[in-house]
Order: sequence, then C-alpha cells, then structure tokens
Amino acid sequence: MLARDFLNGFHINVGDKLGTNDSAKTKGHPSNGISPGRLAAYQILKRVEEEGAYASILLATWDELPERDRALCYELTMGSFCGDS
Repeated sequence: MLARDFLNGFHINVGDKLGTNDSAKTKGHPSNGISPGRLAAYQILKRVEEEGAYASILLATWDELPERDRALCYELTMGSFCGDS
C-alpha cells in the first residue's frame, strides 16, 4: 500500500507531528477530524515509502500518543505490510 493511498480523499498537513497546534484540536482530534492514531500511521508510512525508514523504529517515537491511538497506529502501520514479500 502506498502512503498516499492510505487516507484516500483526505487532505492533511503531514509536515509536523500531531499536537503542535493545540488550538486546532477538539476532543483530542485535529480540526480535520482524523484520529491521532491514523495521522501518526500515515506519517510513518509516508516516511517508510519516501525515505526507506524502518516502521518499527518510527513507531517507537510516537510514545506521546494515548494508548488507544498508539494501538491503532501500530495496527494500521504494521497491517500495511501483511502479505508483502
């Protein structure tokens, strides 16, 4: 799966990690309505695709996410590699 296909139809700014603009968040979600776990997974997959980064290492850097969002991020990210050979 290509990172650009991960959130097909959504337009988001992936330049910074989630949480850099507290005024844009509502109930723990950015103003665009995408969950923090989904946004983190998108950013990780984008770096894996574009830079050849290791997903497992990037996942470890998202420790500021709440537990539920970390779990979603992990499942979405690692699930993208299932069946790849």
